[in-house]
Amino acid sequence: MEEFSSGLGMYTRADEDTLIEIYTGLLRHIAAEEKRLHVFEEPVRPRHVLEEVRELFGSWPDKKTRPPLFGVPVGVKAIYATDGHDIHCGSLFPADFFARPQADLVSRLREAGAIVVGMTATSEFAHSEPAATRNPQNIAHTPGGSSSGSAAGVAAGFFPLALGTQTMGSVIRPAAFCGISGFKPSQGRLSLQGIVPFARSEDQPGFFCASMADMPLVLDVLTSGDWKCHERASLPEKKAFTLGVPDGPYLDDVCDYTAQNLAQSLKVLQESHGEERIVIRHVPCMEDYRDILRRHTTLAAAEAASFHAQWYEDFRHLYRPGTRALIEEGLAVPAAAVEEIREAMAKFRATMTALMDQWELDAWIAPATLGEAPLGLGSTGNPCMNTPWTHAGFPVMGIPCGKGPSGLPLALQIAGRWGEDEALLDLGLVLAGRLAQAAGKTA
Repeated sequence: MEEFSSGLGMYTRADEDTLIEIYTGLLRHIAAEEKRLHVFEEPVRPRHVLEEVRELFGSWPDKKTRPPLFGVPVGVKAIYATDGHDIHCGSLFPADFFARPQADLVSRLREAGAIVVGMTATSEFAHSEPAATRNPQNIAHTPGGSSSGSAAGVAAGFFPLALGTQTMGSVIRPAAFCGISGFKPSQGRLSLQGIVPFARSEDQPGFFCASMADMPLVLDVLTSGDWKCHERASLPEKKAFTLGVPDGPYLDDVCDYTAQNLAQSLKVLQESHGEERIVIRHVPCMEDYRDILRRHTTLAAAEAASFHAQWYEDFRHLYRPGTRALIEEGLAVPAAAVEEIREAMAKFRATMTALMDQWELDAWIAPATLGEAPLGLGSTGNPCMNTPWTHAGFPVMGIPCGKGPSGLPLALQIAGRWGEDEALLDLGLVLAGRLAQAAGKTA
């Protein structure tokens, strides 16, 4: 769907006949591809979608007063309560279990004029048991998870914008595997109301965009008034930007070709020409990386077990093996350990922020995944490259960059200071532009 490359503004400018024509083509495209890709948890209802498109013009007849996402088709991960749609959270549970007021973020999208095309497939309860979704880049490979359908749907041209969540790596990893851009804002910035939780202390909403340039607008739409009252921390005018590479055990497990892609990308950025220089600094850090992963997954298990305790007692047979194992693990975690890990998360954020201050970093940069999307659908891949940044609650942006030996996408991720999301997005657009320019010269 090439029209998505022109950005979201095309929808705001369209008249009714044009937008209906766009949606008709989009719905035909979905009908042709959905049986192959399994992006949605529930079947898309074309008549319902077209009715909502027509209703937009009654609500906003004047082009001058249309909201910023007028007519934009979106996918919503099936853990967000959404009026007019059932959700099952990738599980065998009836939709009645998840009935709750519409999620704040879905309401904000709809108030901005967006159209929910459908509920996108997720791993069971946003954990490890995969959805049936396939990677549009190669259907023999996983699209990643748990926000599988949201990432695959954007990559397949089903919609230019989709909501996901990240508790470990569930936005940045599937974005990387599917070759698109993903963004996870600072922890606490986006509302969790109306989202069925995985681990309340770690869950962080995020989104996927077909065009990276649309991310600042989407972030602004989704942000609540409490955050908007703060002064915008945009990218300051500087002569150089400094990126920190986290040296130490964090990078030990990446594939050789991933390490090579990172090294080549850093070289390109350092040698690129623009108004600002890009400085790379290798910063020793995360010596306790394995412990970070252990703490994060232990807390996730404990909080998942707390949420599911009663359902698990009554309906254990409805859970798939991986989710049962997670809950059993979590039930054995002492309450004191849960509080210790929550305190450790705050200390880790402070430690990584202090390192950024010490080394005068604008952002951290690293591979978004260990390597290409794994072959098969039995796993959504390893989130270990993303988990530390989620643990810190930092904003993170995924930038598609390069290909692996099988021709599947690779990506970088940049992580910024907590609360400085706009500055990170601005920097990400600069870096993506430099990398794209270099790739165009060598293509």
